[in-house]
Amino acid sequence: MTAKVVNIGLKRNVELTLDILKSISIAWDKQQKDCCCIADTGKIRKELQETVKKETPNNKVKLQAGKKRMDQALTPSHFLANILDSEYQCRCLTAEEERATMTRGSNHPSSIPTVIHFSAGGEPFKQYMFVDDGLKKVTPLN
Repeated sequence: MTAKVVNIGLKRNVELTLDILKSISIAWDKQQKDCCCIADTGKIRKELQETVKKETPNNKVKLQAGKKRMDQALTPSHFLANILDSEYQCRCLTAEEERATMTRGSNHPSSIPTVIHFSAGGEPFKQYMFVDDGLKKVTPLN
């Protein structure tokens, strides 16, 4: 038992695990708020992924396990919600995530023009609909 207490490697591993678990619990708390929507969830999970990458830069096993789990948690539906949320408008996505979302959307070809028009601020979506002051007062539900 004494060997475990004085084992500096074990101590550091426990501290690292505690930091990761703290980041996870903060992310869960954010997602459990009353005003959290699916686009927020996608952003929170992507932030968590970045935090874990920073905290475990040299641990490839944990990074691969985290990436696999995150790929299961973040689906094209989360990314589509991010694209269609007036607050985020695709700014949180990588090119690969945006491409995967639009590819999946091609299963519903009638929706693609609407998504493109929304992203571009084209008809029927007017530029005044995307003014920052207005966006702060409007939720995705509205």
